[in-house]
Amino acid sequence: MLNEMKSRIISGKKLIIVLLVIISLNLFSAEFIVKDFKEQPMDIELQRNPVKDVNGEYAALIKISTDLIPFSFQTNIGVVKTEKKVGEFWAYVPADATQLIFTKQDFSKLRYPVPITIKSNKVYTMKLASVGYGIDIADENLVQITFNLNEENIFIALDESSPIQKKEKYAVFKIPKGEHTFKFFKQGFDEITRAIDIQEEETISIIMQQGQTLEKMSLPGFIDITSKPDGAEIYVNDQKMGVTPANFELTAGEHKLTIRKSLYHTYSGTFVIEEGESKILEKINLISKFGYYEVTSIPVRASVFLDNKLIGKSPISRGKIESGTHTLRAEYELYHTETIEIVIKDGDDEKFELALKPAFGVLSINSKPIDDAYVFIDDDRVGTTPYIKEKIPSGKYRVRIGKELWMGAEQMVTVNDGKTTEKTLLLTKNFANLKVTADNSKIYLNNDFVANNSFLKKLIKGKHKIKATRDKHYDAEQEIYITPGNDLEIELSPKPKLASLTVKSNPYESKGSDIYLNEKKQKETTPAVFELLIGKYDVIIKHPRFLEQTKFIELKELEQGSIIFDLQTYKGSMLSQADKWKRSKWISLISSCILAGGGVYCNSVGDGYLDDYDKSYTTANAVSNRDSFEKWYNYRDVTYYISIGPLVYGLYSWIKEAQFNKLAESNKSF
Repeated sequence: MLNEMKSRIISGKKLIIVLLVIISLNLFSAEFIVKDFKEQPMDIELQRNPVKDVNGEYAALIKISTDLIPFSFQTNIGVVKTEKKVGEFWAYVPADATQLIFTKQDFSKLRYPVPITIKSNKVYTMKLASVGYGIDIADENLVQITFNLNEENIFIALDESSPIQKKEKYAVFKIPKGEHTFKFFKQGFDEITRAIDIQEEETISIIMQQGQTLEKMSLPGFIDITSKPDGAEIYVNDQKMGVTPANFELTAGEHKLTIRKSLYHTYSGTFVIEEGESKILEKINLISKFGYYEVTSIPVRASVFLDNKLIGKSPISRGKIESGTHTLRAEYELYHTETIEIVIKDGDDEKFELALKPAFGVLSINSKPIDDAYVFIDDDRVGTTPYIKEKIPSGKYRVRIGKELWMGAEQMVTVNDGKTTEKTLLLTKNFANLKVTADNSKIYLNNDFVANNSFLKKLIKGKHKIKATRDKHYDAEQEIYITPGNDLEIELSPKPKLASLTVKSNPYESKGSDIYLNEKKQKETTPAVFELLIGKYDVIIKHPRFLEQTKFIELKELEQGSIIFDLQTYKGSMLSQADKWKRSKWISLISSCILAGGGVYCNSVGDGYLDDYDKSYTTANAVSNRDSFEKWYNYRDVTYYISIGPLVYGLYSWIKEAQFNKLAESNKSF
């Protein structure tokens, strides 16, 4: 009898566990939620494009806004047709449908009773969301809170949930904003209960004190949690426990399980673990919450922003993106920013093109009656006419032209998107031509050197000073006034600064010698008087029977200078040169002989030391004699080498002596 009762108790427990598992599995399923359903009397879609059912009756249209596509849709009396739109699902249904039916993998089937009567040719809107999978309202309001603990193995209970033992000295919770109650306890320590109003992420320190706890500890079990894909965050009772796959010890009881992974719908459910039980949960298949997208732009290489974050230059290659509504923005210099809102549904593979409109035009500036005028835009010099700017930002600009010697013009110009703006501005003459001639002179305009001998230039109206300068002359200056259109021709002649020079030659036979002033032969011969410009002169006298002679003189203004040349005959000069080379010959030969004699002496001394070296009986004596004969032989060699120089110069002098003697005795007799 006792055994039968035990058997019934065990069977009852197993039945309870099975029921709890079934309940928990149902809780793991996601659910559809209808947030809004209403008629849109102002929507004329069906007036423009009516749709009939198989019976020829006009259908109603339900525009369903959702990010849960794909799913299956039916009504209690059938469906006329469906269409997928951007961010919407359009269902054409028969009039008087009373129930809308939605099915989707891993979702509980939804039979939605329509709250109003569906009428023919009317448009309705509906918002469809989810809970369980997907980011529900609570997920969007979560805040992370971290506890720093001074002890290991502390049990922590959040609100009314089962406590969880935390082996490390920290614990992380992700919970909705608002007030929550945390209980901390451990065997041998006082319990701590802390009510916290959580509004933002924070870290809190918990200090456990030695004492007694009133909380009864239950035996733990082990739970094994896996997911597809793995690497998802595991939260038990909103406390982070790790990432999948994971196996960890857990306090017995009923627990809430949350699985989160970026780009996947959040999983929510509950499970029960008994004391000492090792439970393996069925692998949790996370539903992807992403699609794929590509972005191109016109023009290419535009900066692309996704939800205000720069993601690169277009084209953007295929990438993964979280399901939902996003903002794409493209920016490019000189183009208007283009922004679009996109809706990505699970599994979508979309391509988006952003066509940017030009924010620029073309500006063309010309000048008359001549080109090459400077162009200024808002006081910035940008070029010369004809000027064209292919891409200039649209807007108003102050355009000005200017050119040297011309009066410019200014005008406000408006540049429009994608259009060419062409303007011609007129220049007004503000100059006259000035021609200046001054032979063999430098010409200065307003104290600036401008040309030699002649000068032609356009000058702006007003007073100007011109000057001609020439060496050893007085400057010629003149002040002029330029009137636009009245050309001027002016000749300037600097006046010379003069002196005189008398040139004579001796002896009398040298009369008629040619005179050269600064290497230029003069018409006059000696004796002669010259009127010359002031300055320095090299005066050269040349005569066939006398040697050429040069003298220097510097003449000052009004000075009467005089130079007398005493000339020497050609023959007498040659004999003088021969005597000079004869003296050089004998001096050089005697020097060479003396040096050679010194070399003979050094050789003789060195031979004596060499004989002593051969007769040496000690090492020290041999070394000393060897050093001595090597030293004297070196003296000998140096002396011989030096003697060669005077010998060669003596022979050269001998040759030069003979040459001048020969010239003196040649047929140049006078």
